[in-house]
Amino acid sequence: MNLVTLVARGHFMSRRFVSVLIVFCAILSYSCFAESTDCTAPVLIIPDGRLTQSTFPQNTTFWYGIYTQANHSYSVEFVPAADNFQNNYRPQFGTVAVFGPTDSLQNCHGTSSVAVTPNSGYSPVILKNSAGAGRRVSFTAQTAGLHLINVTNAMGSGAYTFRAVDTTLINMEHNEWQ
Repeated sequence: MNLVTLVARGHFMSRRFVSVLIVFCAILSYSCFAESTDCTAPVLIIPDGRLTQSTFPQNTTFWYGIYTQANHSYSVEFVPAADNFQNNYRPQFGTVAVFGPTDSLQNCHGTSSVAVTPNSGYSPVILKNSAGAGRRVSFTAQTAGLHLINVTNAMGSGAYTFRAVDTTLINMEHNEWQ
């Protein structure tokens, strides 16, 4: 073999390696940004009010997580996007469940110790609209740590947005008016 043949073969192998690497990275990046159907690896939401848009398949339960501070109140909402009007089958969200840091989950099932307040019907109303059925719940974190949230899309698939907000306005421990 001469030097030209060896270089040509090496070039071919490096192109194949780069191609395989690109495909691997593409598959890996998709799984990094997809929602989680596993409660042990939830999608983390920063409770600062930013909206994230994605798609939700029918009959699927996704898991999310929020790192909370003790005695802070939070609001979490899941809303079908307005561009679903062209789709006859829109996401219809079921009950949103919130699990505290000390709640025991076996195979992603268990009893929640967190009291949630459904408030989808309050302004702005997201419970029933032309784009589907949104859900919003509020809760107060009794302890700091990772709170897990699960939501199921019971009907239709399509785009949706989700967000979480720390809604604590006054913390009596830091109130200067006392």
